[in-house]
Amino acid sequence: MHQGRPQIYGTQYTWGPNGVQPYLIADREQLDTRRTAVGLLPYAEYDAVIRLHYIPLPV
Repeated sequence: MHQGRPQIYGTQYTWGPNGVQPYLIADREQLDTRRTAVGLLPYAEYDAVIRLHYIPLPV
């Protein structure tokens, strides 16, 4: 990802205009297959946890 390529497991997030969002993810159709192979939660579950923890503070 830091080399300008999409990430493989969908674990890296950044702030965007609509709040927290993942950096570009390679081949999203196979994302959960890759995550399962290395013992990670399904992406939808992980994404929900991330969004609960990174709610923007009121300005």
